[in-house]
This record gives sequence, C-alpha cells and structure tokens, in this order.
Amino acid sequence: YLEEIGVEIPKRTRNRWKAAADGIPNLHEDPEANAQSDAEEGVPFVREIDIPENHCGPDDADDQGPVTWEREYPVNDSEEEDIFEDTVEELDDEHVLLEENGGVPPEECLPLYDGALITEPLSSLAILAFALRHSLTKVAVRDLLQLINIHLPVSCLPETFYLFSKNFDERTEEVEFHTYCKACLNYLGMDNILSCTVCGKNNIMKSDLVKDGFYFINLPLSTQLRDIMETPSLTQHFLNKEQIEVIWNCDGMPAFQSGKGSVWPIQCLVKALPPNIRKKYILISGLWFGTSKPQFSTFLKPFVDEFHNLAEDGVRFTDATTGVEHNTKVFATLCACDSVARCQLQGITQFNGHFGCSWCLHEGEVVPKGRGHVMTYPYDFPPPEQRSQRGMEDQAIRLGSGMPQDEGVKEISPLLVLPRFDIVRGFPVDYMHAVCEGVGQHLLNLWFDRTHHNEEWFIGDSLSTVDRG
Repeated sequence: YLEEIGVEIPKRTRNRWKAAADGIPNLHEDPEANAQSDAEEGVPFVREIDIPENHCGPDDADDQGPVTWEREYPVNDSEEEDIFEDTVEELDDEHVLLEENGGVPPEECLPLYDGALITEPLSSLAILAFALRHSLTKVAVRDLLQLINIHLPVSCLPETFYLFSKNFDERTEEVEFHTYCKACLNYLGMDNILSCTVCGKNNIMKSDLVKDGFYFINLPLSTQLRDIMETPSLTQHFLNKEQIEVIWNCDGMPAFQSGKGSVWPIQCLVKALPPNIRKKYILISGLWFGTSKPQFSTFLKPFVDEFHNLAEDGVRFTDATTGVEHNTKVFATLCACDSVARCQLQGITQFNGHFGCSWCLHEGEVVPKGRGHVMTYPYDFPPPEQRSQRGMEDQAIRLGSGMPQDEGVKEISPLLVLPRFDIVRGFPVDYMHAVCEGVGQHLLNLWFDRTHHNEEWFIGDSLSTVDRG
C-alpha cells in the first residue's frame, strides 16, 4: 500500500496514523526511544494506549476516539521503565498467584494497579452498577471510563463501551432462551422449529417468538454453584460435600416507574453459607418479563428440570483447599415468598378466596366490611385438616382426569415433582408481611389503640402487665 496505488491500507495502520497525527505515541515501539526523541525536540510526552484493531464496536466505531491529555513536562525515562518493569513482574508472579489463590486466575485477584484497593473485575462491576443506577447511555459510559483513566496512575480501564461490555460477555453463551406459545402460553422449548401440543399449532419459528417477546431466560445454576463452592474463602462452609440445599424465591417487581411491565426473577441462596454471607452470593435461575404475571406451569419447567439433574448428577467442583474433586447433589427445599406469589406457585386459590390458606383446609367465611365484603378465617375447633404433599398430589390427579377443582387446588403445579420439596411445608410463613407489616401490626392496633377502648378485646390499660409477661 506504500508502493502501489489502490491497495487498501490495513485498519490497524490507519488507526496508528490517526493516533500519530493526534500526537499519541505508539507504545508498541521502543518507549525509551520515543521519550528520548520527544525530550530532544522539546515536545511534552503524552502517555496513551495505542488503538487496537478491535478498538470500536459496530455501533460506536465512528465517534469513539481516545481521550488524550498532555503533561507539562516530559516523562522521565526511569518512570517509563518502571511502568514496564511492573508489568513484567506481574506476569512473572502469575504462577505464584495461581497457587496462593487456589487456581483463581490472576486478573481476578490482582489490584487494578500497584497499590490499588480494588481489582479490575470489581472496578468494572462498580462502574456497571453506577451506569445502571443512573441510566447512563453508551456514550456516557465511554466518557466515564476515559475520565476515570485520566485520574489513574496507569490507564487500566477499557476506553470504549464495546471493550467494557466484553468484560461481561464471558458467559453470555450459557443464557438459555425458552419460548412459549402466543395463544395458550404453553411451554414450547428451545428448538428452532416448535409445535404446541395444547392448541395444535405447528411449524412455529423460535426466532419469531423471541422477536415478539414470547420467551423467558434461564441461567444454569450448576456453573454458578461451582463458582461459589470453588471460591477459597467459602470452601470452609461446605462441610457436607455430598449434598447442599438452596433457598429460593420468586416474586414480581415493576420494571419501570410508569407502565405495566414487570420482572419476575427466580433467585437462590446457598443454605450452607452463613446468613451474613448468603446475600452477597445471590444466584439467578430464571427471569420472566412481561405485562402480566408468568404462567408458572411454563416458567417453572426449566427450573424443576434442572433440579432433577442436580439431584441425580450433582455438581462437580474442586476443593480449593485440598484440591480434591467432589460431586455434590443439590436440592431446593425451601421457598420464601409473599402470600400473593405463594398461592400461584402452589396452584391454589388466592388468600381472599375459599380454601385460600396454604397450610390447612379451612374453607373461610365471607363477612361484610365497610361497603364491601372480605374473606376471613375464624378460629375453628377442632382445627381444620392440614394440607399435605400427598393431598395436593391427589387433587392434581383429579384435575388431570377432568374433574372439577376441590379444596382450592385449581391447577397442577410443577413443584409437585421438584425433588425433596414439600409443596406445603416448603413454604414458610411470610414473616415480613404477616408479622412486621400485616397481621401482627393490625392485632397490636386492635389491642392497644385507644380508639377501641370500649371493645372487649382492648388491653391498653394493662400495658405494665404485658411488659412483665
């Protein structure tokens, strides 16, 4: 291309010429020679990273150039040598760090720069959290990265949003896109060409369903669990290497401040970890987004199928302390959620309907309140019969055979076949709503609020006795 007209100039060369025209030296060349020539010519030395071949992504190739700045003095040769010597020393220590950190790659445990109190992965995660919290655009993230780099002793962070996003693409291929039918919301699967066994539609293209939003996301738990169990600082908590249990949750939250869209994640916590550590290692199994609540028979199918595999095949991991490989079975034994989500997961009537209790077969009684009516569950003696796993299975068989619903069971829940999960006892009482914000607070108001001083249940005059009790 230097001798013949018409030969295309390589992209890397064009970028290097552009950088040179902007006054940016090429650090791939001899740094000592660059610094010496600049000093002789009286030109301030500008420290900047050379533009690599994949500097820009497809959507930011035109407007994303590097931020450059000039110093008021040339960089000393010894300072430049120290920078490169530090890099070489870090590479030489790679094998030592691997041994000391139980096989953790050095980039996951090395500081962002010499003397930094944060690693590069944690720094990228903090920047990502800041960008999401303040709804930054790609251009704003790029400018933020370049601004931070200016204040660092050494440019350590990516210069573009494209390169920054590559830090989080390591496991994108593990995300599974599960589709469901547009007409009946029946689970279809992940094949490219699908058929619905409920409404009879055939030759349904997965790409069309994904394009129209008729899908949900599943993230395999086996990889996430293996990462936790192989973390050196957490290995000590896994005393039972044969099996572990997880606590899971599913609840909806609004996706936007305005609009009907909501997000329903399935989150898991490892029971073996202490309570103060569990919340730092939240696992995401599934994610449903839509304008309505999920069809739980569809949404829970991959979750239940995966736990069948985890209960049978387990998770293979290497103990970071001993180096011994283990195969650990995993079971989801406890689900913590509010009363609205709980009845949908169990497939029973909601709490404001007949047989709406998750744990007993109390039919309930409708009583007037204000201008309307409410469902109540007055105390009965003898107490009503307790729900059981076997009873729920029998009711599911009735529904499957076409018989009308009974005892509040209105659909067959996939959780009936979740290994080692009791669909009744596996749901604890919702402490936050029932005690802190719901029934407990209401009872206290009835007992102690003086607006009820003429009622037979009022005990506000006996506070000293209650305190002693």
